[in-house]
Amino acid sequence: MAEANWLRHTIQVGVFEFRRSTRAIWEDKARAFLMAAGLVFPSLMLAGFIYLFSDVIRNAGPVELPPVARGTIALFWLFGVFIATQRVVSARPRIDAEPLMLTITSPRTVAGGLVLAETLRVLAYLALPVVVLTAGVVYLFGSLSSVLIIPLTAVLFGLTTVCSGMVLGYALSLLIATSPFVAKHKTVLGGIAVLLAMGGYLFMTLPQFGGIGQESLAFLPVGWFIDIAVIGTPIQGSMT
Repeated sequence: MAEANWLRHTIQVGVFEFRRSTRAIWEDKARAFLMAAGLVFPSLMLAGFIYLFSDVIRNAGPVELPPVARGTIALFWLFGVFIATQRVVSARPRIDAEPLMLTITSPRTVAGGLVLAETLRVLAYLALPVVVLTAGVVYLFGSLSSVLIIPLTAVLFGLTTVCSGMVLGYALSLLIATSPFVAKHKTVLGGIAVLLAMGGYLFMTLPQFGGIGQESLAFLPVGWFIDIAVIGTPIQGSMT
């Protein structure tokens, strides 16, 4: 049974784990620089694109959201689930000081803290691009509602990605712990899974080779996040 105030303890555990991982990245200067470059450079490119083509975008008038946009979001979501699953199985299968944590708190608190910490990490990666995109949309279309809608959509995107990936990751961890065959051949099976996932991702992003484009994933509900994000702009998504 969960202890009293388990929700507050969950938040404390999640925030502490997030701060600890952030501190570890900051202490590794090379890693911190590479991660910062991976966020700053695409964000600057996005800002430059919006500024250079602002007149063209404004004069384009109302545009219907194409299926490839939904498919691209769905592809990113699936890729995020793959990364979250891989982190749970290989990098962070257990919380630090697990015996102590499970002695002083309930499993529900520990599990919730891990989910919260991983969600905060994802949102930290998304923060700068989302801020640039939100500012760009407001600059282009004067859509003040986007100040709330786009960040809210990013939070929903990150939260669903992390939760789905962690559920799948812990299911795989349980399978490894209970199946002798899977435990014995987990390296080979993991390598095959990575090859299949990365191969599928490349085929989707390079349709000239695989013949299947991102638009084929437009039917997935996770692609509909973009329909939420464009509310209040001249881009016409599906309200349904």
